[in-house]
Amino acid sequence: MMQRDTLVAIGGKYWRDNQESLYFEGLHQLEKLNFQVVYDSAGSVNEAILNGEVIPKQEARRLLSELSRAYIWYHFENDEFTYEGLDEAIAQQIIKRLRQQAAAMEDVLKKFNFWLEKRLQILTEGSKKKGASPKELADIERMQNRMLALAKEKNVKWLMEFSKENPKVRREKMMQALYQEAKRTL
Repeated sequence: MMQRDTLVAIGGKYWRDNQESLYFEGLHQLEKLNFQVVYDSAGSVNEAILNGEVIPKQEARRLLSELSRAYIWYHFENDEFTYEGLDEAIAQQIIKRLRQQAAAMEDVLKKFNFWLEKRLQILTEGSKKKGASPKELADIERMQNRMLALAKEKNVKWLMEFSKENPKVRREKMMQALYQEAKRTL
């Protein structure tokens, strides 16, 4: 089952009615479809590319119209996507990309959480070797627990914020953000 925060981070909007769902709407799904449109100075479609292939202008206009009215829902109860207002092939393409993006983000978060736990463990061991007092060790442990809790709560937001950075810089920035937030909220 996909995580709500991950799906929100990739563009979903949370919605709860008689069941817990997320929905994706409108033109923001263009990037999930690998659909690029070039407009002329009058605002008309000049050229369109779908999955690396040039498509006719009429097809591009039809697809733009379809995407502007389309919805895709993810239902948490049954781990299923449903859609409305989309051609079957296009809907399946978008759903496939949504699953890929969510899986990639979950993988990055899992790796970051593992790295964070190891780093905090090393810091604790270093403090013990330096002869930290029981109070200092308790403070360190409290701070670490808070950072781990925040990591689960806020990592998706920070991952998106620092997504343009290389992995090492991203890890460091996320660690700094966690530390500052933990310090502020303790």
